[in-house]
Amino acid sequence: MLEDVSLPSQKSLNFRNNLAHLVSSLRRVRPRVPFFRLAAHRIPTLWGLFRGLLRAAPTEHIYHRVRVLFEQNRHRTGTERTIQELRKGYKWLETFKRAQAGDVKTQAVLQRYDRFLQFKAEKEHWTELVLKEVEWQEHLKNRPIFTGGFVHPTAFHPPFPRMKPQPMAISRIIANRMKQRERRFSKMEELTRMRDMVRKEQHLEQEIMREARRTGEKFEPVFEGEDWSTPLTQAANDIYANVKATAERNLPLLRWVEGKYWSVEDAEWIGKEEREAAKKALLAIQEENERRRESSVGD
Repeated sequence: MLEDVSLPSQKSLNFRNNLAHLVSSLRRVRPRVPFFRLAAHRIPTLWGLFRGLLRAAPTEHIYHRVRVLFEQNRHRTGTERTIQELRKGYKWLETFKRAQAGDVKTQAVLQRYDRFLQFKAEKEHWTELVLKEVEWQEHLKNRPIFTGGFVHPTAFHPPFPRMKPQPMAISRIIANRMKQRERRFSKMEELTRMRDMVRKEQHLEQEIMREARRTGEKFEPVFEGEDWSTPLTQAANDIYANVKATAERNLPLLRWVEGKYWSVEDAEWIGKEEREAAKKALLAIQEENERRRESSVGD
């Protein structure tokens, strides 16, 4: 009795099969991969439609237009817009085939479309030339030019001719060197801080060992017996030597002027004095030439 109740009747099984048969056609079958990756879509589109359009294209401009349209629509993933473009492509293919078959009206339409594409390509070509010329003129307007002066040397760069506006590449080089110098000083501070910590630990262990000897307890030091500070000090000294060598390489040598050495900070003052001396020498030469001219006229 229990077995009869647990199993469905034959009538119920038939009804279920009939219902599944009626509803199965209404179910949406969703593929596991996108449609643009399915061979059922790619093979007819590439080998049938695209290849057929290229072979049946009547002129070179239409051939190029087909390639451009396929390149523009190759990344579409929406089904509705893809179907519209495919229908348009098959319509073009039928038109090309009718023109090849000798349809005079279709051939005239395609010839007119070819002239339109030729005019459009020529217009785009001249527009591109004009835009490139405008871009080049803007580049010439803002190109770096030498001002005749020099940028004073610093620890980050040697003296170099001043340009206005200064090229972005030079600004980036100077900025990167400044950041590198900051990183070096940060590393030196970190090494100095670690060295101070080691010294404090050594001092603390000495105090603990002194107290352990007094009380008779056993204590094993960690920082005793090995030189922990020397490697840190040597690393900090190497970084400082590198920073110093870079600064000495970038900064010019000291100059001996008027009985003393003038440093880099005095370079601007020295330049002013030299310019004043050059002006005085030029005025003296002009006055001498004027006197010679007057004397020659008097004679």
